Amino acid sequence: AAGQGEVFAAEVQNDPTYKPKTTVDLSLLRVRDPFEGELHQGDFIIIDPAGRKRKATGAKKDSDKTAVLYGRLFDGVPYAYSIHAAVMTPLETIEYAVRLALEKGCSVIGAESTAYQETLLYWMDLYCRQQSIEGIELVELYTGRRSKNERILESFGMANRKEIGFTREAVTLWLSYVTLFDPKRDDNVDDVLDVVWYMQKMYLEYGQHMSIAGESTVAQHQAHDALPASYCSSSF
Repeated sequence: AAGQGEVFAAEVQNDPTYKPKTTVDLSLLRVRDPFEGELHQGDFIIIDPAGRKRKATGAKKDSDKTAVLYGRLFDGVPYAYSIHAAVMTPLETIEYAVRLALEKGCSVIGAESTAYQETLLYWMDLYCRQQSIEGIELVELYTGRRSKNERILESFGMANRKEIGFTREAVTLWLSYVTLFDPKRDDNVDDVLDVVWYMQKMYLEYGQHMSIAGESTVAQHQAHDALPASYCSSSF
């Protein structure tokens, strides 16, 4: 059931006396158990594309994974249902997100639109048209003046205030990143953390594009070959 944070904390930690070491309090989290036939009031997909970052001394990585979050809305609260984080090319990201939208009947996909990443939605729109896919609204998500670490800390507060929620699968993955997060560093592995911050923004700014359960108009009318990699690679 939604909101049973105390029970979740005991189950995950296997210790009812567990005290969190971060600003996230497990006992306060909204944790939902999905069930077949549930009537959500809207669903959405959020993409946080991998960004090239300065390589810290001794670090082996110079970019994050791309994170793709699928969420649903219940009583004005956005819930993270699944979070997929992987090293993907732009074309792989587009194909994954669009396939997910078709599978779920999800009518809105939002992507962080910063620097070179903003071209992702342009190519996704072209991909959908070439694949004869209709009914998906593509929207831009902006960070404003907030730094990444500031956004992540803000998302911790949202979770504690029950303004966002999770399924057990999603929250378990999210917490594995939360426990490693250090706000004093700029080289955190934070792809899963950052994408969660966008959930409330997605709902507040683009909730009108979300389809409630059973009312989706997302459809693929006929199949075509996917865009060849050579066609896209020079433009990302």
